[in-house]
Amino acid sequence: MAKVPESIGKYKISELIAQGGMGAVYKGVHPTLERPVILKKLTLRGNPDFAERFRREARLLMDFRHDNIVDVYDHFKEGRSHFIVLEYIDGLSLEQLIRRERYLPNEMALYILYQSCRALKYAHDREVVHRDIKPANILLSKRGEVKLVDFGIATSAEDSESGLTREGMTLGSPAYMAPEQFENTRNVDLRADIYSLGVMLYEGVTGKKPYPGGFSADLVASIQKGKYPPPKRYNPKVNRLVRKIIKKSMHPKRARRFQNLEEVLALLEGFFKRRRLEPYRLQLQQAVAGKTVEPLTPRRRSKIKTALITVPAVLVLLGAAGGILYSLGYYHEWVEPDAYGALNLQVKVDESYKPPEDYYIRGWLFTDTGDNAKEMDTAPLRFTRVQQTEGEALQFRSRKLYLPEDEYRVKLQIENTLHWKSFYLEPRSSQKQNINTREGRTLEFHFGEQRALPLEVEFFVQDRSSWENITGLTRIEVEMNGRREPWSPELAQSLQTGRVYRFHFNAPGYKPKTFSLLIRPEQYQLVLNPRLIPIEE
Repeated sequence: MAKVPESIGKYKISELIAQGGMGAVYKGVHPTLERPVILKKLTLRGNPDFAERFRREARLLMDFRHDNIVDVYDHFKEGRSHFIVLEYIDGLSLEQLIRRERYLPNEMALYILYQSCRALKYAHDREVVHRDIKPANILLSKRGEVKLVDFGIATSAEDSESGLTREGMTLGSPAYMAPEQFENTRNVDLRADIYSLGVMLYEGVTGKKPYPGGFSADLVASIQKGKYPPPKRYNPKVNRLVRKIIKKSMHPKRARRFQNLEEVLALLEGFFKRRRLEPYRLQLQQAVAGKTVEPLTPRRRSKIKTALITVPAVLVLLGAAGGILYSLGYYHEWVEPDAYGALNLQVKVDESYKPPEDYYIRGWLFTDTGDNAKEMDTAPLRFTRVQQTEGEALQFRSRKLYLPEDEYRVKLQIENTLHWKSFYLEPRSSQKQNINTREGRTLEFHFGEQRALPLEVEFFVQDRSSWENITGLTRIEVEMNGRREPWSPELAQSLQTGRVYRFHFNAPGYKPKTFSLLIRPEQYQLVLNPRLIPIEE
């Protein structure tokens, strides 16, 4: 077994998780976030397409911020190897859960599908098609979170001339691929992802793939015909909604499938409309922990049993009403104002550069015990936009929290910026006596214009026809402020993020090519892979 390095780049390595011919997967520690991370390594050998796909996955995910998509913190090159630094999910994959449980209850499978659809819709809204949806790419955390991972073969609107997916090329996992994906992967659209979701749901509720076996002509023919065993053959408890979603998602003809994820989400939201999502998250949390999975949907009761539980049901409703009043803080305000304090977290964005709904803001609370801080067992704090008049800066606010009087710390991540703040929370009886804390203690955070960072640029110029590396033959110039400057180490050190640059590529015997690029403040690595067209003699 290969020796595990102590560190890679700025990341300390704790263990080797997996290793193969093309690279490895390590578990490490982020130096500033102080939390476990995953480092995916690719060692480039042969076709440069592999490295470019690897970089593309990083570029795609660096711009993604969604609760159901694994975060990417960094990507870099060290020696001959490329690395992506990903959020570490402490749990298991959906594939592992299905294998262990045999199959899942309807409501758990629908809950996982719902969260997966939310992640995919976020990608589809940004014109990104995943193309490899399968249980192995759905990660489930010990907190009951559902995370989509592995955009390595995703396609987006910017791929039209990249050449990464050529005519006739087939990419994906055969058992989950839509019929059209076998013919030409390059031209598939979001309906291929919807098909794969249907296959994933089928496997989740039956424990079996609708089209088992490896890649073969028979497998492709079966998928194109759309003939598979009905899910009730393997699990008689599969309900009507699950069967409906499977049937329409997996139709072999694209025009007969769901045409977008809004249609699927509408069905799922209708199912969960009269149900709170939290019990389903807790159910999934128990399943990931290896506990027995019990269905949450109550069985039908006889009229006599229904009559016998009427009074207890009323008491339960009263208890639920009391729980709502408790969650809204009335208990803390009226019954225990000397023991609990109110806390508000507020974020002000001094200069916005993207739509409000695209900002990633999350908070975590810790009890402050001096040298150490223990994270509280609560879900991450979420923030909603505060309505403001035109011209005012964007503001976001968390819901009001009630906590026992004590010392606390809060960790807040705004985009790629991390804030830590310690504070003492006074009880409501004290807060109400101070005009500044009458409505509760408010902690303010600011996210301003990001400082420019040194821009790292990597070039890999190729012949479009032969794929030959012609970087050494190419004259590279950078246009800044209307002037062209030849590429040099001195010029490389002067480039910074947050600016617009034009890169010109000229090689003898090739048509010139120009890239005009706006580099955002946080995008400190730029990889340019132009493929120059030979001039016909």
